[in-house]
Amino acid sequence: MNEDKLVEAGMSGEKLEELITEFMGCHPLDSGGYNRVETAGHGQLAVWTGQSPTGKKLDSVLGPLGRQAFPFDGASDTRIFMADEIIRELVSSWVVAFWRAMGAPKMSMDADEGYVVKLIDHLANKKMRGELMAAVELAANYGGTYGWYMLHPRWATEIKLEKREVTLEALKNVLMQISAFASSEEATARQAAFASEGQAAVVDFESMLMDERREGEAMEVLAVLHGMYAAQVLQRHKIELPPLSKSTLRRAVRDLRETGTAELPVPYVCRDEPEILALKPWDEVFIHPDTADVRKARVFRRVFMYEWELRAKIVEEGWSANWVDAALEHKGKVSEWGGTTTTPTSGDFSRFGDRGYSGYVPRDNKTGLVEVIYAAYHALDDDNVPGVYQTVFHPLVKDQWASHGLLEEGVIPYVAGQREYIAPQVTSSRGVPEVAVGWQREKKVLRDGVIDLTSLAVLPPLNVYGTGIQVRYKFGPAVQNVVQPGREPKFMEIPKSGAPISAELMDRTDRDADRYFGRMTPDMPPVVSQIMQQHDANLFLVTWARAFDQVANLCRIHMTDAEFSEITGAPPGWLEANRQNKALWTADLSFDVRELDPEFVLKQLEVINATVLPSDTAGVVDRRKYTRFQLQAVNPRLARELVMEQSTASQALFDQVNSDLALMFLGNIPRFEEMDPTAATKLQYAAQIIANNPNYQRVLESGGKESRFGQLLEMWAKNLQHSIDQERNKMIGRIGVDPQEVEG
Repeated sequence: MNEDKLVEAGMSGEKLEELITEFMGCHPLDSGGYNRVETAGHGQLAVWTGQSPTGKKLDSVLGPLGRQAFPFDGASDTRIFMADEIIRELVSSWVVAFWRAMGAPKMSMDADEGYVVKLIDHLANKKMRGELMAAVELAANYGGTYGWYMLHPRWATEIKLEKREVTLEALKNVLMQISAFASSEEATARQAAFASEGQAAVVDFESMLMDERREGEAMEVLAVLHGMYAAQVLQRHKIELPPLSKSTLRRAVRDLRETGTAELPVPYVCRDEPEILALKPWDEVFIHPDTADVRKARVFRRVFMYEWELRAKIVEEGWSANWVDAALEHKGKVSEWGGTTTTPTSGDFSRFGDRGYSGYVPRDNKTGLVEVIYAAYHALDDDNVPGVYQTVFHPLVKDQWASHGLLEEGVIPYVAGQREYIAPQVTSSRGVPEVAVGWQREKKVLRDGVIDLTSLAVLPPLNVYGTGIQVRYKFGPAVQNVVQPGREPKFMEIPKSGAPISAELMDRTDRDADRYFGRMTPDMPPVVSQIMQQHDANLFLVTWARAFDQVANLCRIHMTDAEFSEITGAPPGWLEANRQNKALWTADLSFDVRELDPEFVLKQLEVINATVLPSDTAGVVDRRKYTRFQLQAVNPRLARELVMEQSTASQALFDQVNSDLALMFLGNIPRFEEMDPTAATKLQYAAQIIANNPNYQRVLESGGKESRFGQLLEMWAKNLQHSIDQERNKMIGRIGVDPQEVEG
């Protein structure tokens, strides 16, 4: 029985080697040993060995490869971009579907759910929009090219150090203000002691600085102050900076003594926000070929770093300094897979599907970059409690890792998307080049044949009688060649019947590809094309919705209550009260591909306006939501900018009525409207406002309708009642009865 050594969370050399072996098994090879990355990339870009930039088959290019141009030197060698063209269309439709779905004003039945919806809308359309524009298109391209892609939602925190000038007075103030922090759990015993000493500690610290004999004590106090400041800056991020070196502390103490100022490296948070990365299969992200559910699998993300980045990670993220030194010994080496190499531990060439076999080989590309692997996987702790862990390692450093620990979000921080579902395994999904390569090759052969036939027809080979003298004939209008009667050269007869057949076959090839991929062409029924495009768009949006679920979960963990309230309008304390309510933190994306057709949208609105709304005698249709829908159908940006939330709209209408009453009270004529749909609500608000205003009541009771205010109010109310009566008369005309009489 095979033992899974990675079940337990604690890492050791043996388990790290098992993790590295798992990574080496994440190969892009199919069952025949072909590299799917090369197949897809070469198919999309129409690249092959021996290709000439002239678009011709040349002996000068093919000769060094042991081949000869066929059927002749200079024959056509066209590049057909059928797969790339299909991918571009898929990418365009998926990207449009995403932004149309994100542009739709989201609606929620529950106020709490509405806050999360507003958060996601804000992130996608404002905070993360710039980065998302690239990530969405990359994901669509990867899905079209390789058949699958990976999204990596994460909370991006970047801590940097900078040299900052500090003064003695500033340090004294810090020392005075540490009591609150020193009483917290993060404070060390030394920090707590300083807090209890208070003012005495300030005086003592200054005397230490001025006394060269107490330089060591001053260095110790300065180190504590620096650590305390760093801890306060980074307390939300659970990052502990290494202590300052003695040389830095000694120099700072002396500078403070002599000039009253010193330079110290201090941390600052330069980035603290969510993001979603689109990762390229078998380049930036790797999974084992048997992976069916990424949420339960092991995922490996690869990045390349410069030496300065690695050394900065020691300070910024607590990476092992020894590991960094070991990894730098393999600078420039890149993991690659091929179908003809053996596994490091076996000479068996046949076991392409077995875990551990990969055809793995590190290649030195001399770039000066270091390959770094982030592995995310499930494991159990000592109490058999499951968790998601992350280990950072280098494939060739098998005895230590950069970092290892539990991921706070509690889920595998990756979401896999697929172009198709033909098997449980994620990597079974095929890219467009894998499917279309046959049609693309077929069309290339046919076009090359037609071009070669045309070339031969324009200037066929010349048959001449054999003589000892080589004659060079001229070709062109009105040129003269000296020939012997009866021995004139003749052009070879070239058959021309193949050209029409080739043209017909190329059209047939295009139709086959169009039908398979559901492309909108004159020969494709629009309904079939829409169904296929809707299916593809749904798969893309479902993947992104799952990614935004993880983003919302990250905001639940990392975002402050104040920031959440500012973005969503939630009352203070809402986030803290709902951090553990994981059911609230979900996203939904939907898009109807038919909305891209303006005629369909207009007909849809016409039917609703002419048939549905007039028949809605019970008020089933929410007119407010329908207004939002109309604007969204016309232009999602207008819907987002113009439509107010229900509470905001109600408040605006209430304020308008309040303003109208105030103007009439001053004797000004109000604004009269024709067919006001809000007439009934306005009359209700007016009655409420008048009932709560003693000044209005006093004027109406004393002067009644004779007062200027009473007359204007009566005219204003009649105008609103007229709108109500007109709408009611329309209904009576349509259905023949007055529903209000029945209710009465």
